[in-house]
Amino acid sequence: MAWSLDPDDAVTARLAGGTDVITGMLLAFAAVALFVSAIVIANTFGILLARRTRETALLRAVGSTRAQVVQGAVVEALATGVVFSAIGTAIGIALCGGLVALANASGSSTFPELVFTTSITAVLVPFVVGVVVVLAAALRPVLRASRVAPLEALRPAGTVAARSTAGLVRIGLGLALLAGGAGLLVLGWQTASLAAGLAGGMTSFLGVLLIGSLLVPTLARIIGAVPAAVLGAPGRLAVGNAVANPRRAAATASALLVGVTLVTMTAVGARSAEASITAELDDRYSVDAAVTATDGELEPGLVDDLREIDGVTGVATVPGSEVSLGVDGTTHEAQAVVGVSDETRSVLRNGDRLDRLTDGTIYVTSDVAEGFGVADGDRVTVRGGSGPVTLTAVVDDALGYDWVVTGADLDRIGGDVATRAAFLRLAEGDPGSTVEAIDEVVADAGVEVGGSAAQRAEMSQVLDAVLYVVLSLLAVSVVIALVGIANTLSLSVLERTQESALLRALGTTRAQLRRMVAIESVLLALVGVTLGSALGIVYGVAGVGALVGELTPVVVEIPWGLLGGVAAAAVVAALVAAVLPAVRAARVSPAAALATD
Repeated sequence: MAWSLDPDDAVTARLAGGTDVITGMLLAFAAVALFVSAIVIANTFGILLARRTRETALLRAVGSTRAQVVQGAVVEALATGVVFSAIGTAIGIALCGGLVALANASGSSTFPELVFTTSITAVLVPFVVGVVVVLAAALRPVLRASRVAPLEALRPAGTVAARSTAGLVRIGLGLALLAGGAGLLVLGWQTASLAAGLAGGMTSFLGVLLIGSLLVPTLARIIGAVPAAVLGAPGRLAVGNAVANPRRAAATASALLVGVTLVTMTAVGARSAEASITAELDDRYSVDAAVTATDGELEPGLVDDLREIDGVTGVATVPGSEVSLGVDGTTHEAQAVVGVSDETRSVLRNGDRLDRLTDGTIYVTSDVAEGFGVADGDRVTVRGGSGPVTLTAVVDDALGYDWVVTGADLDRIGGDVATRAAFLRLAEGDPGSTVEAIDEVVADAGVEVGGSAAQRAEMSQVLDAVLYVVLSLLAVSVVIALVGIANTLSLSVLERTQESALLRALGTTRAQLRRMVAIESVLLALVGVTLGSALGIVYGVAGVGALVGELTPVVVEIPWGLLGGVAAAAVVAALVAAVLPAVRAARVSPAAALATD
């Protein structure tokens, strides 16, 4: 007995399979958001525990053990994770319920009614994951803070410099991973291996994160040279504050770096893939759009209507005739032959593909040539209304028609010659709207529409949809990173209370202090955007090379408008993130601030 699904079960299974794919994509982006959150959490806990160094030292001095110090900090992290994971889970469930209600209200669902449901697993898994991420991110700062001896902690703590043993090991390992990852990226492109490309991207990105304490301050000084020169003391102080703690600056910029790199990689990869495939289609198929009569000939009025369509820059009519063909003594009846004239060549995108089509030759597509047993140079006898004409075969798929001859040879062949098709040249850019207009014009005309433009329009539509969805989801990680910048600035302002007070006592105005904090925020954002954009461009191009490099030359297309929009949005968000820290820094009076310990 054969087992089969009834129609309802089959539909359900098909839709469930699609849902599984979407769920997998959403979980991948959730993992990215969690990774960025972990960077922000680790940086925040590191700064908080560094500010409590003296408090921790006093606890150790009065008898607290390292285990007790660690336990207290872990409990704090656990409480934070429990509270905010519960809030996040509740918000997620509420949003899901709202989307289901909105879909039911709009009536746009495939099903009569969507049912909102949840389960213990759906509630516990995100809650537990959130708590685990917070604990894992906080563990390293907690352990590092607990290692400080009581008497040493009572003195001002220095930062780990790149020249220390730990810094040198970290940078050496990062450089090694960066070099190894770059080699894997090249290997992935050359061998068209997506696995090698992915491994190279992840390895090299990990190397960049490890050398961040060296790379981020260097970029901050380079980018900060302009505000330092233009804005005077506040600009110079802002640059100095941004790079005063290299590890902190690297961790703060790294959170934004992850999001911007993924956004840029996705945008560059999608646009470069589209440009590469489009170039291959243009090279392989010379006709943007071909309107062919399925029976008889094209109406003259239809050709005139096609000329009037916006986006159509040229139209050439293509005559054709029905003939018999003789190949190796075998006659094939009722074969369609079309003729190419100078007018036809003028609307082709790649006219060089017809260089071998001269009087006395006949183009045949590779599929037809294989079926008829025709090879380059074979002799083909064509019989129309004027007697037999012998031509030399050229195997080429330039136009997509089975048999193509010159206009002069078509006249020699004779027969029932009529306008069988029209070739259309479309304007550069997105052909989607033009293809839709062509379909509307020929809807009831009994014709077929072919050519590369329809394929390009469909590909562009799919890539655009995927790109917008991906960018929308990745925007969450960028927002989280900007929250991390705000946290870092807030805690840094508290650390620099006495410094701010001294600046106020020396004559610095509140506006200058606010400007200094804003410049510092924007500087960190620009470092993340600059480095992330550079890495994203490299990864995007390398990814396209690994995917399609074996099939077609890679055409690099960088959406500068989108990248500029990401940079501008990051700068604006960084300024917004700096508002509260800047106000807090400016409100402290000199006398009160100098009195703080």
